Amino acid sequence: MVKSIRPRDSVEAMLVAQMVSVHVMAMRCAHHLANADDLAQHDSAARALGRLARTFPAQIEALNRYRSHGEPAITVQNVSVGDGGKAIVGNVTQHARDRVRQKPGIRGAEGTEGRGLQAKAPFRCRQAGSTGMSDHIRNTGPMLASPRCGAKTRASGACRSPAVQGKKRCRMHGGAHGSGALKANQNARKHGLFTRDAIAERRQIQALLGEARRLLEEMR
Repeated sequence: MVKSIRPRDSVEAMLVAQMVSVHVMAMRCAHHLANADDLAQHDSAARALGRLARTFPAQIEALNRYRSHGEPAITVQNVSVGDGGKAIVGNVTQHARDRVRQKPGIRGAEGTEGRGLQAKAPFRCRQAGSTGMSDHIRNTGPMLASPRCGAKTRASGACRSPAVQGKKRCRMHGGAHGSGALKANQNARKHGLFTRDAIAERRQIQALLGEARRLLEEMR
C-alpha cells in the first residue's frame, strides 16, 4: 500500500505509514464488530471503528493539501460574462452580518427601538419583618440516627445516604425495589473487554490516533 501511494519525501512517508496503520486497525475493528458476541463487545468495536474511520479521510485530505502546497485546485468549465460585467474565479465568502441585512423584513438593532421586547415582571420583595421560613421545629433525630448506606462512591468515600428499610444500601446503590443482579450464571459471564489483549489493543488504537492528530496539526 505504501509503494502504491508513492511518498515523495519523509513527511509524506510518515503520513502514508500512519494511513496504512489506521486502515489496518479499522479493518481489525470491523472484524471484531462483525463477530461480537454481546452488546459490550459491539459497542467497544463500534466506537473504535468510528474514530478510525473519521481519521482516515482527514489524512487523505492532508496528503492532497500537502502535495498541492496548500493551494486548492480550481476547475473552470463555463464562464459567461456580458458587456461591462466582471467575473471572479475562486471561493467567494460573505460575512454572515451582510447576509442577514440583505434579507427582507430584518432590521438592525438600532431600528428596533425596543420593540418586541417584553418587560420583565417587577421583583416582589418580602414584607418587612418576614423571615421567609416557618416557625415549625423539625424533628431530624430519627433521620440522623438511621443507618447509612456505606457504599464506595466515585470520590473513594462512603455513601452517607440513608439505607432503605430492611436493606443495607440506599436506593441508588442497590436498595431500591427490583434492583440488583439476577440470581443466575449470567452474573459470572465474562465479556473479555478487560483482558490483557483487549486493553493493549485499545491503548494501541489510542496511541495511533494521538500520533495521527499531532501530525495533522503540524501539517496545517
